Amino acid sequence: MNRKKLFINFFLFLCCFLLIPAASGICQEKPTCAVLMLHADEASTDIYEFESKTLTTRFTTELAKFGIYNVMDNDEMMKKLSESEKGEIKTCKLKGCAVRYGAALNIDYVIYGVFGHVGSMYSIETNLVEVKTGKLVQQVTTDFEGDRRGFAEKVPPENLKSLLGVSQLPEGAAPTAAKTEPSAVEQAPAGGKKFHFGPRIGIGASDDGVEFGGGLELRYTNFSISFIGNDAGFGGGLAYYLHPEGNSPYLSLIGIYYDTSNHGVDEIGRIWGGIAGYRIMLGHGLDLNLGIGAGYVNWDQTEYPHDNDEEIIPVGECTIGYMF
Repeated sequence: MNRKKLFINFFLFLCCFLLIPAASGICQEKPTCAVLMLHADEASTDIYEFESKTLTTRFTTELAKFGIYNVMDNDEMMKKLSESEKGEIKTCKLKGCAVRYGAALNIDYVIYGVFGHVGSMYSIETNLVEVKTGKLVQQVTTDFEGDRRGFAEKVPPENLKSLLGVSQLPEGAAPTAAKTEPSAVEQAPAGGKKFHFGPRIGIGASDDGVEFGGGLELRYTNFSISFIGNDAGFGGGLAYYLHPEGNSPYLSLIGIYYDTSNHGVDEIGRIWGGIAGYRIMLGHGLDLNLGIGAGYVNWDQTEYPHDNDEEIIPVGECTIGYMF
């Protein structure tokens, strides 16, 4: 009797995780962010395109210093947008445009804004938007009196401190949260939308062939409950993701029941186990779960010679799902 088959045929039908949170510093992924091309207001007709590019680059450089986001390089951003928009890239004046560009870039947050001046009084308004939810997280206006060079050098870090809610630029460490009153713009809740649901599918292989299964996952913040099966059996469980959104490590507790034929002999099996893995976001709502662990299997042959056995076997997960 080939006992490795007992779980390998189902190792993709596990979509079931009671995750014990790992230490907060392990495998944490910073959210991604890009500064979209800042544009001059219509009244500032003496501001040229190269000045917009210079100011945008300055904001991108300063944003990376805070260590809060993985910041997309300006050249990479423009290249991807050029491919997505077929070369017709516009400066975003509305939130809808910023969200669309952010989705095309496959990032978590975008910053867009407008600047201009009247005489020696310069001003810039920036907006931080969460791409997935489309929520305006923060909006900040910064004024500066002086010349253009001073504006480009001094305003970006000051504006970003207010936009990100930090007290000062970090010096080799993460910034400290500022103890200030919240902006009039409502802050987006941590993790955005709390409840998600959607289908999951998986494919498993063994020396006896390939098995395919599908099911459903329900997720609330960090927690998840799942069910996946096919004509040979089913699996289910509970989950806890370290991060409710985006890429995230996880641990899981799984359970599987099957009733099938193994090498021509009918048998019934029950499997319980744990998995440690990682969720990888493939796109908006689409994710891939990869995990490996161990399981306890208790199986019985329903035909002669009625052999029964218990053992520990390797288990794993490789499923794709879409969350609404």
